[in-house]
Amino acid sequence: MRPELNSLEYQGPGKIVLLPGLGADAGLFEPQRRAFGERLMVPAWVEPDANDSVAEYALRWGAVIRERLDEEAPGEPVLLGGVSFGGMIALDMAGVVGAKGGVVIGGCVSPDEVSARTMLAQRIGSAVPRTAWGLTLKALALPFAKLDGLGDDDTKLLREIAGRVDVGLLDWGGGALRDWTGPEHLDAGMPVFRMHGRQDWVIPCPRDGVDVVLPDGRHLINLSHEKSVNAFLAEKAQALFAVEAIGVSN
Repeated sequence: MRPELNSLEYQGPGKIVLLPGLGADAGLFEPQRRAFGERLMVPAWVEPDANDSVAEYALRWGAVIRERLDEEAPGEPVLLGGVSFGGMIALDMAGVVGAKGGVVIGGCVSPDEVSARTMLAQRIGSAVPRTAWGLTLKALALPFAKLDGLGDDDTKLLREIAGRVDVGLLDWGGGALRDWTGPEHLDAGMPVFRMHGRQDWVIPCPRDGVDVVLPDGRHLINLSHEKSVNAFLAEKAQALFAVEAIGVSN
């Protein structure tokens, strides 16, 4: 049975690096921050070049993350992952970051898994004037949260994140996603662990290749099913880092 963990203590080294979905920031991982504390790093997005592919952007951002890890946690092993688009980027930067393993939460590992609905949403979004994106995203946060089955606290968090969205980054990401052909720099020998909600309405749950499927999970399972996601991360980190994770109730 997997532990239902509210907080964790690691008896050894290791860093968990998580990347948020496109347009989101570190606030998306508040439940994981409460659980993993200083063991968790959520790096800020770097500014993309207009013509960056996902792979090109990932390598550049990964080099920034590696430099930060060398300063803050030199020599420590890394479990690298992300939610949605963040998980896709994580796969392409894993080599330059030096990750021992990857985690994709509610994301894709190949372009075949990107749904037509997601691509349509990107096209519609690109037609909205950039000056209106901030208000539009904040207005859409409430129905998005309702569709995802989020509670009041998480809905408030999502609205706050929507108010901080970098419009330029979001604009670039939509185009990069449309041209994405899959990870270009993924080390074939690196283990990749996947978790997905069966009822994900943004990125449909793949039929194969997912380690853990949450039957009633939707898209933002790191918020709606934080205990299960935290336990999954702890289990994979424990295996990779060969250390003991102990659940501690709040």
